[in-house]
Amino acid sequence: MSRVLNCIVAVCPDLGIGNNGHLPWHPIRLNNEFKHFQKMTMTVSVEGKQNVVIMGRKTWFSIPEKNRPLKNRINIVLSRELKVPPVGAHYLASDFGSALSLLDTAEMAEMVDQVWVIGGSTLYKEMMESPGTRRLFVTRILQQFKSDTFLPEIKPDQYQLLPEVAGDRKITRSANWSAMAVFWQFPSGRGSSFTVIPEDLNDWTCCVWVLAKRKVFLIGSQEWQRACRRRMESSTDLKCMRALTNDLK
Repeated sequence: MSRVLNCIVAVCPDLGIGNNGHLPWHPIRLNNEFKHFQKMTMTVSVEGKQNVVIMGRKTWFSIPEKNRPLKNRINIVLSRELKVPPVGAHYLASDFGSALSLLDTAEMAEMVDQVWVIGGSTLYKEMMESPGTRRLFVTRILQQFKSDTFLPEIKPDQYQLLPEVAGDRKITRSANWSAMAVFWQFPSGRGSSFTVIPEDLNDWTCCVWVLAKRKVFLIGSQEWQRACRRRMESSTDLKCMRALTNDLK
């Protein structure tokens, strides 16, 4: 059975997703991003079923013990070393393929709605390279943190931006960081998304522009937005957006 598989992840500008067994921004807690993760992975489309979260052994043990298993979701842990599921996990699979085979059993078919891959890097890579429809839900943290684990590169010739999903995503901000969401689907055509957030504005408004068939979110005063629009319209690609992002860091 071919399933739509979902990946959800938050990344630094260099695609860093972890450092020393924790998220790169640890011990900072990004509450809005955590709520987004909870909502996306817990919300079902079929009443009476539950979503599955698939993760590697290191990702499982990186979750605080009090939060294991992730509630209201079926937790599958991948490991070739463990012989039984770790305490709290619902199922253990030796590898990604075995986990997908588990989902195809009659028992699981009755229980499972959506499938979410939540890390780590090796599992993300395997999912992204596997055949079938694959959706990536990526939040970009617009501040660099030290990382030793990274998300594989998202190739724009293989993934298509899902604007209808991105348009429903709230952009979040705190005193020291900003975040944007980028949603991709494979297989498809080209797509990309950038969010530019000024750090020193109190009076916020929001608008969406389409530049070179790419959706661009601008948050700020109307005067600031007009300046951005003039700069964008003078360019035929997204170099100006990267420049604007750097200006605002």
